[in-house]
Amino acid sequence: SYAGFPGGDSFEVATADPDGNLYVAGASAGPDLEGAFRLTPPARFINLSSDDGGTWTPAADVPPECDMTLAGNPQDPAVFLAGGSTAMCKSTDGGHTWRTVSIPPVREQSGGIASIAWDSKDPRFIYGAFTFSGVLKSTDGGETWSAANTGLAPGGQSATQKILVDPAVPSRLYVKTQSGIY
Repeated sequence: SYAGFPGGDSFEVATADPDGNLYVAGASAGPDLEGAFRLTPPARFINLSSDDGGTWTPAADVPPECDMTLAGNPQDPAVFLAGGSTAMCKSTDGGHTWRTVSIPPVREQSGGIASIAWDSKDPRFIYGAFTFSGVLKSTDGGETWSAANTGLAPGGQSATQKILVDPAVPSRLYVKTQSGIY
């Protein structure tokens, strides 16, 4: 789902923690959000609100190497995964502390983790879309990851932008690339 803000900026709503804080991932060139979502260094793409979206601040506890996208465990609101240019980080305490998890080596110019999708029926299964390295899959709740590019058209994995897990059939993924949806 998406949230709209003054000035026409839109952001993907990521998750909420057990305390009711909202977390969103996105960026803005506009002045509407009081320093949050800024594109200029030091850019912080994951931001939080503790007042139902009235004000936003950068989520300072997210490691900079994992500050591009965020997803919450659908069965445990205290567990988050955050992705960045070459790293994935996990929090099991509502985003207060983070640690890096193991991912396969990615191209130096990977573009980063564009999207993270959790299986809503079995949170051990998680998928990550790397912009120029395709799809990664975890079967252990995000601790380890392996390539999962079966079914993508040749070259399709080189421009992966978004991944979704079908809630009715979790073994079915939808992957958006520059060349189409698979």
